[in-house]
Order: sequence, then C-alpha cells, then structure tokens
Amino acid sequence: MTSGEAAQQTDQLAPGATVGSYEIVELIGSGGMGEVYRARHKTIGRLAAVKVLRADRAHDAKALDLFLKEATTLGALSHRNLVEVLDFGHLPTGQPYLTMAFVDGKTLHEVINESLDSNGTGVSAVMALTVTEQVLNALGEAHKKGIVHRDLKPANIMVLKEHSGETLVKVLDFGLARPVEGAVLPWAGLASTKQSSAAGTPAYVSPEQVRNEELDGRSDLYSMGCTLFEMLSGRAPFVSDSPLELVKMQLDAPPPPLADFVANLPEEVERLVLWFLQKKRDDRPESADVARLEVRRLLTKLSRESTIVRPASTLPSLQKLSGEHVAHKPRQTPGPVDTSPEALTPSSRPKWPWVAASLGLVLTGALGVFGLRSEQPVAVVVPASTPAPVQPEPPLPPAPPPQVPAPPSPPVAVAEPEPVRPVEGLEELAPIDPRPVKGAHKAAPVATCRWSADFKALARRDHQALQVAAAKRGVAPATLTRLEDEFGAAMVKTDCRGALRALDKLRRLAPSR
Repeated sequence: MTSGEAAQQTDQLAPGATVGSYEIVELIGSGGMGEVYRARHKTIGRLAAVKVLRADRAHDAKALDLFLKEATTLGALSHRNLVEVLDFGHLPTGQPYLTMAFVDGKTLHEVINESLDSNGTGVSAVMALTVTEQVLNALGEAHKKGIVHRDLKPANIMVLKEHSGETLVKVLDFGLARPVEGAVLPWAGLASTKQSSAAGTPAYVSPEQVRNEELDGRSDLYSMGCTLFEMLSGRAPFVSDSPLELVKMQLDAPPPPLADFVANLPEEVERLVLWFLQKKRDDRPESADVARLEVRRLLTKLSRESTIVRPASTLPSLQKLSGEHVAHKPRQTPGPVDTSPEALTPSSRPKWPWVAASLGLVLTGALGVFGLRSEQPVAVVVPASTPAPVQPEPPLPPAPPPQVPAPPSPPVAVAEPEPVRPVEGLEELAPIDPRPVKGAHKAAPVATCRWSADFKALARRDHQALQVAAAKRGVAPATLTRLEDEFGAAMVKTDCRGALRALDKLRRLAPSR
C-alpha cells in the first residue's frame, strides 16, 4: 500500500461518524472527486446517500465549483426520475458534502453486464425503451430549466425495482452539467462554467461537444443514442482503446448496423437509435419530449397494449437515416382474403341476398293485386231492336289463394350507444359549414384551448367513446381509420386544436341523442 492510498483511507469517514443529521453506515463507492456513503437519519431512520468531496481536493477551486454545481443543479430540479437532494453543508475539515435520497438499485452499466453474462447480448427492446423513456423524462425536465447534462452514460443511470414490480430509473451525476445560452441558474456565474470545456466520456460524447461548440439538449440526445445502442447490443456504438480514436469516430464514423449484434430487432427501434445518433444536431429529435413520445409509441406497439389511438410515426425513414447502405425492402403483398361465411363478420357479409329477397316480396305482392283487379266481370250493353239470345255466363275461374304475408322478422336488438360526453372545461365547438369551400376542404375554427395532462386524458376518453358509437352506427372502417390517424397525429404534436377538429368530425358520425 502506498502512502497516498493510506492517506486516502485515513480521510474516509468511519462508520458511526455524523454528517449533519445522518450517521454513516458504510462506504459504497469512491472516485477521483469524492466518496459516497450509505447513511441513516439519526432520528427517523431514513436511508440516504452522502457524497463527500475528497480531503485532498477540498482546496481545489475547480473541484469545489464542480461539487457545488452538482448540488445546486439537483436542488433546482424536482422530478421522479432525478435524485432528490436532502441537505448540503461542510464537514469540520472544510470538505463539502451533499445528502441525497438513497437509491437502492444497480447502475445501467451493471444491468447490461448481467444481461451479457446470462444470454450473451444486451437487454430486451422493451426494457431498453422503458429505460430510455424515463431518462428522456429526466432530460426533458433538465432541458426546460436550461441545463445540459453533458455526461450521460450507463454508469450515471440507476435502475431499480419498485414494490409494484415496475422499473424505476434515476439519472445521476450532474457534476459536468452546463447551462445553455441565456439560462439563469444559481451557479451560472461560477468560474468553471465560463471556461469552455469539451469534458465528457469519449464513448458517449456528442460531435458538437467534441468540437467545443455551444450545446443544447440535443447533445444529451446523442449520448442517449449511444446508451440505447449499448443497451440493445451490449457494447457502445464506437469502441477503441484510444480516446483520441474514439473522438474521431464520434465526429465522422457512421455507427455499425444494430442487426450485426441483435437478432430480430424491430426496424423501427433501429430507426430510433439512428435518429438519436445523427452527426448533425438538426437531424436529431428536436427535443427530449418529442423523442419520448416516439419511444412511448414504440413501447405501446411492442407491448401489444390495447388502444384505439395509434399516432402516426414521426421517425425518418431507415434509408434516409443510414444513407445508401440500406437496401430497400419490397412491400409485402397481402394474402387472399377468406370470404367463407364462417370468416365473414356481420359488417363484412354481402347484403345483396337480403336486398333481392325484399324486392321479390314487393314484386309478388304487386303482381297479385294487379291480377285480382283484371279478372273482375265486364258488363256488355246490347241494343233492344236486335235481341240476342241469352247465353249463360261462363263460370269464373277459382280465385287464387290469399296471399299470406310473411311474418315480420323479429327486431334485432341494437345496443344503446354510450352517451358521448364533450371534453370538460372546453367551449362548445363551432358548427362546421357543410357547403364546400373553394381551394381546400377546411373545417370551421374551433375554440381556443390549452394543452395539458387533463386535456390529453379527456380527449382520449371522448375519442374512444366516439369511435365505439360510430362503429356501432356502421361507419365505414376506412373512415374511422382516417379520423383515428388524424386524431393520433394531433396528439403526438400536442396540437389541442387539431385534436378538437378530429373529435368534432367524429362526433358528426356518431348517433346523436
């Protein structure tokens, strides 16, 4: 053991030491900047993670700035997918410490390694998308506050299981975070933030961060793409023993095809990864929220969840994302349709036999009436001067049997459609003029609205009720699909006016009460 290692061990906090209101239990991690301890509140027993700056860095101005940045950044953010800050202070030795909620889980790096050991590849596509969605939730919160993480990677993402069995993700380590241009934050005036720095991990850093350009949230999306690639394949998109070579690959080299490492990967998932890994930031998703909506759509599709709303995909084509290296796949032609009576649903069975039978009954009745009227006797007038012998009248032909009308078919019980309730809290929609409009078909403008979680939930509920009511009325499936896609596209774009227009069109097709 060297003298430096012995000194470092001496500086570590011993179990039982007090840090603020917490008592140290054990050391759970250490690095170049500091140590992380498991601690317990002395009164209520709550577990916490205490991060302490190393004693030999306590007088380093840059290290102090970075430590304070992480504390103030996490203090300014509040989100389910971010670690909660409980306390901040200084030890008697002058070392700053940060107390955070204890996260009892594994790093994403450990989860990927366990998956490699068990099945030789990365995690499943559903698991990878679940983690990605929650990371994008955390990034969206940070980006709205003007904060770019700059060091997103599997080692800075914690994965844990809740009591319900659901996966919960926490994004850690905002020590390298930087405010975007114009953001006002408590630490925006610190010296280390004014100095331009391309710090980050070479295997996950974005091209613009390598070039030391001004960053925005799309830089974190590139790092998310590298992380998602590693979750699926078990390795980062670019691998090299030389950090300089890694940096060059991030600038110029295209990522290898995921199909070389993952079998039976859905094409849309590969397109999502390539969308994140575009070298030009303008070719990536415009924000974490836009990317999260696409991830949620893919998760719904892969999990086969039952839903009426199927938003249209906003992913660019695989050929556009990969350039000329992707061969065009021919469109598959649908197989023959089964037209046997057993395979036909009531809405798809041909209606001509019933129409022909009805017309036959009507024509038979009309001919019978006409025949009875034409067989009535006709009186003949004979002049008196030429009496004619009276001849007996020929007997009348027997009358045809009376037409017995067919018994009426029993009435078909039609389920009463559920009442369609308008979206609460919104003004009544303006009626749409049925007359054609020159140029393009446009609906009358709807009332102003504001996008919110309540509006989203109520609009989805009304859309589902209207779809069911219109289907029971017999609206063509093609029409329902078109209106469904229109509504889904508006929901993806968070366009509340477009969603209201789609609901208004669908409401006109549903039965009125």
